[in-house]
Amino acid sequence: KLARDVYSEGTSSGNDDSSSETKKKERRRKQYQRVKCHLILIAYANYLYGATNFAKDQPPMWKRCLDAALDSARLDVSNSESSISATNSVPDGEKGGTIDYKPYQTSQTILPLQNMIRIAKSKGNEKRANELSLFLALGYLGGVKERLHRIQ
Repeated sequence: KLARDVYSEGTSSGNDDSSSETKKKERRRKQYQRVKCHLILIAYANYLYGATNFAKDQPPMWKRCLDAALDSARLDVSNSESSISATNSVPDGEKGGTIDYKPYQTSQTILPLQNMIRIAKSKGNEKRANELSLFLALGYLGGVKERLHRIQ
């Protein structure tokens, strides 16, 4: 069905002689982004299924699941119209390495992060557990920051 939808959109837009080349390129880019988003979500669902049913205590499956969720969230942020305001900006006096909190704010990233934290703690790897806990906290604090900006 996915391939049929992309094909039908591509053929219907190709017959329009009045559309400019930039509109065609923009349409193709949007189609590519939609297909990419669908494939990432399919990968996330498959990794989540595999991690929860077959590899509960194996970090690679949860890591793949987390990577797919982060890719999906980053793709959603880049596709949104407010992608400029969605990034975590740092004041001029505090320049340095910044991490965008938006991808860690989604519900899809919480489950893999929590399971990876659980596995790291059970193996005695406190540094990795603390690192993953910081990513989880980053997503929560980013949501609080957005709410405070909306209130002001």
